[in-house]
Formats: sequence, structure tokens, C-alpha cells
Amino acid sequence: MPTIGEIGEPALIRIFAGGGAPPGPSVLAPNGDDAFAFLPAPGDAVVATTDSLVERVHFLLDGPPRLCSRPEEIGRKLMRVNLSDLAAMGSTPESVLLSVHAPLTLPVAVAEGLARGIFLEAEAHGVTIGGGNVTRTDGPLVLAATLLGRARPEQLLLKSGAAVGDALFVTGTLGEARAGLLLAQDPRELSALGVSAADAEQVLSRLKLGQEAVRAGVALARAGLLHAAADISDGLGRDLRRMLEPAGLGASITGATIPISSATARVAAALGLDPLHLALEGGEDYELLLALPPDREAELRETLGAVNVACARVGTVVAGSGFRLNSGEALHLGFDHFAG
Repeated sequence: MPTIGEIGEPALIRIFAGGGAPPGPSVLAPNGDDAFAFLPAPGDAVVATTDSLVERVHFLLDGPPRLCSRPEEIGRKLMRVNLSDLAAMGSTPESVLLSVHAPLTLPVAVAEGLARGIFLEAEAHGVTIGGGNVTRTDGPLVLAATLLGRARPEQLLLKSGAAVGDALFVTGTLGEARAGLLLAQDPRELSALGVSAADAEQVLSRLKLGQEAVRAGVALARAGLLHAAADISDGLGRDLRRMLEPAGLGASITGATIPISSATARVAAALGLDPLHLALEGGEDYELLLALPPDREAELRETLGAVNVACARVGTVVAGSGFRLNSGEALHLGFDHFAG
């Protein structure tokens, strides 16, 4: 099997430069120049985000079968983790800059699979591959993406702005990726655990692919309903604090209304875990956390229903800095890359 060390840098660049949506009329200097240049529409704000995936931290190519990701899944997830940030700000994605740090021993087929996953997500959202960089490394494979989008300044969704009495909603379901990770790390066979193949596939797919929330974010920005929004990437507990603590606000969360899929509940039961804790503390959900006046709930549900996105009310913004379940239990923090 040929490696990227055998095909050389120009061929590797062609692998990652050959897909995505075609450049639109706003692109002034497309992929291949020294830098990417584009002209935003008059009055639009440019919204930029960057995120990375690191081998043996965010994904495995070799190891226990349940934990290993296909290259295409990794490429798609790289895009989705960045798309989630833009969705939380109500931004329409437009272009992406890629950075690939790879060892010479990386098989060409793996590089092609990574690129294929990136291109699938880019094409689905009209994202142009604007350029990037490839670099040799002696360490693990590292993939990074800088995604550029646009939004009307008056429609931009921010984490700040929540007020006492606001209703808190989340989209989709929570805890699925965490359930997938814990299932992947368990050495026992699915039959011994009592986990069905369908449930395993559902939770492992969320772990390896992430979640696509762009249509929800754009719809919410246009509707003008929200006081604040954030993506849930490190667990509801941690991302709730990131939204509210800077303003000296807290939250009362109703555990019974936190949306948890049946697959997550069954996998958690098989592993002897509380699915609620997976939903509160597990990372990589990539759903949206929303704060809005409670009298606009019907409008919120109508807006999200129009783009086929489910939502659930999970609590209320309160004065003070406490974060508790309505049962009185304190909310714990979620995932932290640098926790000991």
C-alpha cells in the first residue's frame, strides 16, 4: 500500500484540494494562490472558527475495532465540529482552510478517505475548499480546519445575552457520543453486554461523526427569537456555565426533560451507568443550547420543526451563580482537554 512519503507533497496537496463546493463569485483568489481571498456580501459579518482532530486523542486508526474510525468518518467529523460552532452563531458556512500534519508512513488510501469525508460535508453545505497547508510530522496525524461563514450582524447569535427567567432549550439528544465512547472502550462482546447491534451503531456513529446542526442555527438566526446560543461540545454542564457564569447567572435544570435517546439509555443500562450523567457531563454532542423568553417557546418549536430539528426545554436561567438540577443536585462540569 503506497504511503504519502512515496507520492510526495504536490500529490498530497491535490488529494485535499480536489473537492468541496465550487468557488462562488465572491472568491477573488481561489485555492492554489498564496492565500485565499473573498469579498463578503455588503453588510455581512465574517464569522470564523477553527478546530482540530488529533490521532489518539480524538480518533484512532488502529486499535480496538469499536474505537477505530474509518478515514471518511474522521474527515466528516473535522468539518462537523467546525460547522457546529458556526451553527451556534447563526452563520452560513462558505469556505474552509485545511491543515494536514501527517507522518510519511500514512497510507495514501487513508489520506484519500479523509479528504473524501471532508468533501462530503463541504458539498452538503456549499463550502468551498479555500486552501491550506500540508506538513510532515514525526508525531501523530493532526487535522485542522478553519471555517469561514457569514451572518447579518443584527442576526448574529452570541453566548452572552441570557436573562433571568429565560427558558433553556437544547436541540436533539444528549449523551450519545459519551455512551459510544464508553461502549467502545468496553472489551466485552455486545452479546455479553446485552447491547443490540442497532443501539451500538447509533451511539458509535455519533461519537465518530459528530452532529450536523447548521440548518437549525441559520433558521434560529433569521427568526430572531433567542437571547443567547452556544454549541454543546464539552457537555451540557460545562457549556451551560460558559454561557451564563460570565454574566453572574445560574440555572435550574429539570433532569427528567433532558432529551436522551432510547439507544443511549439502553447502552447506559448495559454498562451500569446513569444516562442522565452521560447527558450532563459527556462531550461531543454538538447540539445547540438556547436561551429565550419563555413566551416564545411556540415560535421556537415552529422554527425548528420547519427544518426537522427536535428541541426540549431543560431548565430556566436564575439569578446567582448556582447550577443545579431541580432535585437539588449540583451540576458537574463536562469534558476538559487539560484536566488531570
